[in-house]
Amino acid sequence: MKLLTEITESAEAEYITEGTEKKLYITGPFIAAEVVNKNGRFYPMSVVEPAVKTYHEEYISTNRALGELSHPSCPTISAERACLFIKSLHREGNNFIGKARVLDDLPMGKILKGLVSEGVACGVSTRALGSLSEDQRSGHKIVGADLKLIA
Repeated sequence: MKLLTEITESAEAEYITEGTEKKLYITGPFIAAEVVNKNGRFYPMSVVEPAVKTYHEEYISTNRALGELSHPSCPTISAERACLFIKSLHREGNNFIGKARVLDDLPMGKILKGLVSEGVACGVSTRALGSLSEDQRSGHKIVGADLKLIA
């Protein structure tokens, strides 16, 4: 299996504050299926949907779904690099819309919050493990059914 990292367009992310403590959230498309992305990869819905279901069951519903600052090159999550706590992920058409709270009590969360408050356009990057095959007609890489979402 290969480490797959995909970046969602930052222009689609929305920053909101909620609650009396004014917590910062990033919400918007976290995963896109049925389109060829900028890396030339195609994620079939038949592959993405079960991977999201498993990720939800194993990570989101057990309060273990974290996101890291930047693009780590390994498949493990480093708690010291955590900046996001993914609260939800649901399907809307061919996109999976996520909502993540910025962990502004942690060092990397403080950096992310500072970037957002200064007007820097930040996006969400999806990290997963999976196999790829090549579509002979288009040359695009097709993500296999062994897709496992990490962050």
